[in-house]
Amino acid sequence: MPKLFVKTALAAAVLAVCMAGHANAKPKFEEVHLEQVYSTEQDAALPNDEPSQVFVDWEDGKWTEVRDGDLTFATSYRVKMKRGYIVLADFGRLGRGDSMVWAIAVKLWGGDLPKSVAGVHPVQTDTEFLNSAQKDGIVAACNDSANEGNGFTASYDIVLGMRVSAQSKQHALAFGGSEAEATTSSLMRLKVVCEPPEETVEAAPKPVSVDLQIEQSGDTCPKRTVATAYLNYAEPTMAKFRLSVGNGHPKFRSVETREVSFAGKTFHRAEAEFDYKLDPGPKTFVLRARGMTEAHEETVEIDCPPFNVVSAWLTYEVAKTDACPKEVIETAIFNTTRPGWVNHEIKHQGGLVVSEGKLTAKRDGDKYAAKAVRT
Repeated sequence: MPKLFVKTALAAAVLAVCMAGHANAKPKFEEVHLEQVYSTEQDAALPNDEPSQVFVDWEDGKWTEVRDGDLTFATSYRVKMKRGYIVLADFGRLGRGDSMVWAIAVKLWGGDLPKSVAGVHPVQTDTEFLNSAQKDGIVAACNDSANEGNGFTASYDIVLGMRVSAQSKQHALAFGGSEAEATTSSLMRLKVVCEPPEETVEAAPKPVSVDLQIEQSGDTCPKRTVATAYLNYAEPTMAKFRLSVGNGHPKFRSVETREVSFAGKTFHRAEAEFDYKLDPGPKTFVLRARGMTEAHEETVEIDCPPFNVVSAWLTYEVAKTDACPKEVIETAIFNTTRPGWVNHEIKHQGGLVVSEGKLTAKRDGDKYAAKAVRT
């Protein structure tokens, strides 16, 4: 693998910041507020007048799993600056400990960077936004409190965080990025809809045939892969099944069968698609359904282009202090076509190598990247 070279004019950038002195004062927040709202009277864009709903499936005498689906938090927000301009807002959930995992970036306004914003906004995501502990808590809420008297419902609160980035307009034009951040959080109540328990103990019907069709699309990776499950039954039923890839978390479906005819035979089919973005290599899809004694498996090779570095970015974050010399954090990011190794060098304009090494490109959301950080 040939080495990648990135040149930098760091000294000039630091000198310009030092010469600027107090010309660009650091942004300062006056108010950052977030809360949950319920009424559609406040904004027609909000999805409903109740807390966002999640559904929990019933199996083998208890509630077991949060069903995959959309998730929307109806929020009211206010942000006001004493100094500076608002750039972006991120929404996130609690991760390990008290740290936040920022997963949803949104721009809550249009046009130029504002000094203040306020309104209501539906933060739209899906149940993958929830961590495993939150999903376990939602399932436990069903098993602890759902009953016929309350319509087999429960509630569960999660912490939704909001992080706002700001910068002085002059600094934004010169360098970009965020000069200041402020965070806040609020409890968001979820309505948990627990699937009503079965009224009989009859054995679930067994499908007479099962099939999986797996289709890959696109020329880049992670590769979009759609698996379509077909389950055929002798009689009408509500088919309940789940699909997993390797040791990954299963995705659940509950589908009412429809009558179909083929080659002079009539049967009742349940059909559902499962959408994935997968890394290269062999992947085993495992389909399980109520009434099936053995799982149905299909193994496919996820086809990805050869390893290559498609872009490289070099950025510098200069310490927000008045004194010089200033501390500067250098970040080099190499975007690649798939996981692999990146050999790199960073040189001054005169050719002096100031940093080199071997980096591992890993999955980062919907791309692969290797990162080197130097102070």
